[in-house]
Amino acid sequence: MNGASRRLYLNHSAILGGLVIFTALSCDLNNPLHQDAGTSKDAGAAQDGGPTCPPLGGACQMCPNGYLSDDNGCATCKCKPPTTCGPVCDIFCAYGNVPDAQGCPTCACNPPPTGACSPSECGPGPAIASQLCPDGKTVAGPICLRDQTGACGWRITTCPTPPPTCVDTVLCIQGDHWDSTLCQCVPNPPPPGPCPCATGQLCVTQIGGPAISVPPPSQCEAPDPTCIQKIKMGGVAVSPCVCLAPSDGVCTQSAAGSCTCDNGIR
Repeated sequence: MNGASRRLYLNHSAILGGLVIFTALSCDLNNPLHQDAGTSKDAGAAQDGGPTCPPLGGACQMCPNGYLSDDNGCATCKCKPPTTCGPVCDIFCAYGNVPDAQGCPTCACNPPPTGACSPSECGPGPAIASQLCPDGKTVAGPICLRDQTGACGWRITTCPTPPPTCVDTVLCIQGDHWDSTLCQCVPNPPPPGPCPCATGQLCVTQIGGPAISVPPPSQCEAPDPTCIQKIKMGGVAVSPCVCLAPSDGVCTQSAAGSCTCDNGIR
């Protein structure tokens, strides 16, 4: 071997040796032998006269769960035991079980997710075009929404029903009233039947005022007994409605036992 070949071989060996040493140190950085022994749990223990962690001798095995510390908080070569989880309740949790402090599953289920759905949760949407509704703010069409169980899916929204646009500017004839749903005048409902009044009373429907409802209200009233007695003694066919209270106004008989009165108030 000549001089040039020997120098090349020595340089190649030195490079390989350096790589081996660097790799060995890099693979064992988590070993407590290569960590600063430092002090106990309190970083200022050495300043306060506390114990100082002694250097470890020998080689520590690799511990996947980390190393145990002694009573002074100093690293040891003892490995932390692996976490052992106990049995889990025989329940199905769609979104997994709630873990405990050790990371083991418990008998409690994680709540359903909330918030907006991601594109991956809904998948491809239906081939339906979206459109802006006449209200100028609602968009009708497919939308990905999350339901109460936390699952995402496509929903087809529609435009809201527009509010009625008709305005009551018409004066309906007598016997009709304005219907805002149909936007026109419609006949009043038929008057109610006779009131279930007691014997000797009359069913009185007041069509006067003030501010009566449609149809007019009805109530049972007792006519003046003296007036009724005079009618019977006179032998004249007169309606008992004329014997009602003067405040009822002019009253006429509308049916047997029923009277329609107008007190003249408008």
